[in-house]
Amino acid sequence: MLRLLLRLLLALAVVPAAGAPLAAQAVQAPDRPLADAELQSLAQRALTAVGQATGIELAGVVPVRVAEADEVARILAKELEPQLRAQGIDSAIVADQAEMSGEFLAAILLAKYAFSAKEILVLPEHQAEFAAALEMPELATRDGLLMLLLHEAVHAA
Repeated sequence: MLRLLLRLLLALAVVPAAGAPLAAQAVQAPDRPLADAELQSLAQRALTAVGQATGIELAGVVPVRVAEADEVARILAKELEPQLRAQGIDSAIVADQAEMSGEFLAAILLAKYAFSAKEILVLPEHQAEFAAALEMPELATRDGLLMLLLHEAVHAA
């Protein structure tokens, strides 16, 4: 079921540029590191599409960048701490629980909208790992990355 859902999301993720035919937007699997110009181009497509759907200006407003898992873990821990406190977790262990949860989640995320910094963080090394584990090579394509950026752009909206 998860594979079917991911395939559906991937198929929907191909957002054509204005007036360009869908076939012209196909991209190849990444056989080289993700260049920042490629990331920014895909990010602008995703942010523009979500902005048009929601009426909220995102393109040029929400930064998108590559991040390391340890940085994402720290951001997650900061974001999770108030939620854990609100759940009534013993204040003596909240910081440790948030840190452990942040580390766990950062290890399984492909991208994250960081609410605190209002930016999208991308973990491209996880993209290839998940594609192999799920036997979904299309996840490790630029279109797969576009799908992730679309999802994170919805959080930004």
